[in-house]
Amino acid sequence: MKAVTVAPGIAGSVRLEEVAEPDAALGSVVVEALAVGICGTDAEIASGGYGWASPGRDRLILGVLLEPATVVAKAWEHIAAIGRRTFWDPHTVLVVGAGPIGLLAALVGLQQGADVHIPGRVTSGRVTSGPKPALVKQLGATYHQAQQALQRAPDDIKVVMEFAQP
Repeated sequence: MKAVTVAPGIAGSVRLEEVAEPDAALGSVVVEALAVGICGTDAEIASGGYGWASPGRDRLILGVLLEPATVVAKAWEHIAAIGRRTFWDPHTVLVVGAGPIGLLAALVGLQQGADVHIPGRVTSGRVTSGPKPALVKQLGATYHQAQQALQRAPDDIKVVMEFAQP
């Protein structure tokens, strides 16, 4: 199978290469990727500033969203648990950061019936063009221009989830 790999600690060492499929006997699962995104952590690793390979290996596979998916799922579990304890309906959510992990959090929220709003960065005068607004719309969330997000988003936002890079 193909994977994006990097030699940790070495800037510019990212490459697409053939790697062995994980061993199902060890509990590994192979999924078919339809699209791949690079998050802030992947960018740090690719620049040589962070990361390490598994014992016995000299390269690290990038773009695996399983760990962030468990973090996002756990966050939504906590949100629901707090809502049940306090008789609070965490229905309207603002997800700040429309990268792979922020969009994953938005998708999980939408699957749980939340009204999700995502402010996006505007560069070069683009307000609703580029891939992010369309992706947010395809998910079923509402995209807002970052500078106007709080003015245009609903007044009843109960949850703010932040996944943006500084």
